[in-house]
Amino acid sequence: MTASEMLCFIRHFGVLIGDRVHESDPFWMLFLSLRKIVDISFSKTVSSGDVVVLEVLVEEHNRLWLQTSKDTLKPKFHFAIHYKRVILQSGSLAHLSCMRFEAKHQYLKTYANAMKSRVNVIFSLATKNQLDFCHHFLSSTSIMPAMVSGPEDESSLQNVERFFIFERLLPAEIQHSLEEIFVCKWVDYKGTTYKEEMVLFLNVSDDLSPVFGIIHTIFI
Repeated sequence: MTASEMLCFIRHFGVLIGDRVHESDPFWMLFLSLRKIVDISFSKTVSSGDVVVLEVLVEEHNRLWLQTSKDTLKPKFHFAIHYKRVILQSGSLAHLSCMRFEAKHQYLKTYANAMKSRVNVIFSLATKNQLDFCHHFLSSTSIMPAMVSGPEDESSLQNVERFFIFERLLPAEIQHSLEEIFVCKWVDYKGTTYKEEMVLFLNVSDDLSPVFGIIHTIFI
């Protein structure tokens, strides 16, 4: 799996098999401690209490790993010991992560596999990247994909079904507007396609359970 795929897998793994595992299973306890560490590490805001909990969770996770795997600790497990100090000095780890930028590696590896020459591969990749970047400027196309939507139906905002549920979340000038809007079945925004009846992961509750939401209506 890629890093983003593994992160998604860890977040949903408990929902997939949680009802089939005994609560006292040592491997399950190891996973739960890792799951909680991931939640705090990727949280945009971290409180002082979360930092204390994180320190305890890392110690528990490393102890359980030694017991269940009968193996030594890996370097990443040692790095996790320093998470508390880094958060206290620099803030949330989510703002320090380079995972998003490492997504660039995927298409560079694709180019590397496609090239026939193995002489100075790094130079070839750098040249290819510069030419690709130059192409964006010359063609006057945006690096970020534009929003694309499906077939649209014209309607009034107040006629949207269940409008009263999300009305209070809209800006005041829009709440009382009778402007015509466009309702569509799907929309592609920044590379992600959202559809009606699609389930989204929204948040994590106080008991570390995932909070989901369902897209009911898409309007522009």
